[in-house]
Amino acid sequence: MRVHRRNRTSWIGDPAAIKAKRIKKQKTDSKDAQLLLKLMTEDRFPRIWVPSPENRDARQLLFWHRHRLVQMRTRIMNQLQALAINEGRRWKSKLWSEQGRAELEKLALAPWASRRRHELLELLDRMNPTIEELTAAAEREASLRLLFVEELSHGFLDQRTHGFVFFLGEPC
Repeated sequence: MRVHRRNRTSWIGDPAAIKAKRIKKQKTDSKDAQLLLKLMTEDRFPRIWVPSPENRDARQLLFWHRHRLVQMRTRIMNQLQALAINEGRRWKSKLWSEQGRAELEKLALAPWASRRRHELLELLDRMNPTIEELTAAAEREASLRLLFVEELSHGFLDQRTHGFVFFLGEPC
């Protein structure tokens, strides 16, 4: 990455790659400076890619915000599944259908378990639209950056990616 300030360009280098290019293992500031100058003049300076502010924002959307909400939703769904299993119901994925949801709401539970079920279902109902909105925003971001969308049938994607690969480098 180049950082432009007052007509100057700064590079951020990979310390491990620079260290590997050191011939002698003596380390002093003057020898380090000589090595850096030599690497720059020979155009061998190992630069590190640093994302742009727009790219960091896209990462924030996809990896932090949406990803954390999906994790929270999964925990909520696991707790609801555990409530059903404790009542002798093993619905697995059928629990998330309309019929399964209705059956879950009809279960006769103890007062605190019933309250917990109610609160977990409320949380789940609030999270799903938000996650869908963030997924749509991530897909729009991917299409804006002319990135590719792959089908799940290619084998290297799993269901957590929802059928798209979001390359977080600089756009072409």
